[in-house]
Amino acid sequence: MPTPQEIQHMFDGIAPCYDPMNRRISLGLDRYWRWRAIRLLAADSQAPVLDLGSGTADLAIAAGRRGINRTVALDFSAPMLARGKEKIERAGLEGRIWLLRGDVRTLPFADGAFEAIINSFLLRNLTDMEAALAEMARVVRPGGQLICLELAYPHLALWGPLIRFYSARIIPLLGRWLARSEPAYRYLPASIARFPLPEEVLARLRAYGWRPQAARRLFPGTAILYIATREDNS
Repeated sequence: MPTPQEIQHMFDGIAPCYDPMNRRISLGLDRYWRWRAIRLLAADSQAPVLDLGSGTADLAIAAGRRGINRTVALDFSAPMLARGKEKIERAGLEGRIWLLRGDVRTLPFADGAFEAIINSFLLRNLTDMEAALAEMARVVRPGGQLICLELAYPHLALWGPLIRFYSARIIPLLGRWLARSEPAYRYLPASIARFPLPEEVLARLRAYGWRPQAARRLFPGTAILYIATREDNS
């Protein structure tokens, strides 16, 4: 596993091509997956939402378009956030999304400050998932939501090997040709392969202040929505 500094440096380097590469390697499905995630949030909510590992702010923008009025989008990569700022301005959502550079392991917010936490493709990149889950639980009110979108290998016998081949062989080639960054796109399938199975992710959520509700596979089985609520220990 790379260090946090190495992961940050990698994302800094691929910021200019991050969005088009996401579209290409997912065949456009990443937009559908984010739409499914955001549908779980209450529309027109006045309560603040926190988008962690926001990157170029795709998920925060989707939340704004759904009617969420206050979203804080936090990421550790300044170049990714700069791209996000441009997209937020184009979408006309400047007054509804606030960008912040920070570390998910030490969030600069008060206890219970948010109604919900959302993130997409964050968990695989955490070197200390337990610390991050505990911080997320701290800054969400009791009963608040956690919605995590993450990549996965399909569990179906025939489909899984094909996706593994595509991830291990084709995605790095696309990274070399289109993004000029083959190492970053070798890291991607490696991070999926070492990520815990859904039942273990749910167990970790339970251990760090969350009440898991579901791990829903999304078409075609290469993404999972982890859904939980904050335990009320009062």
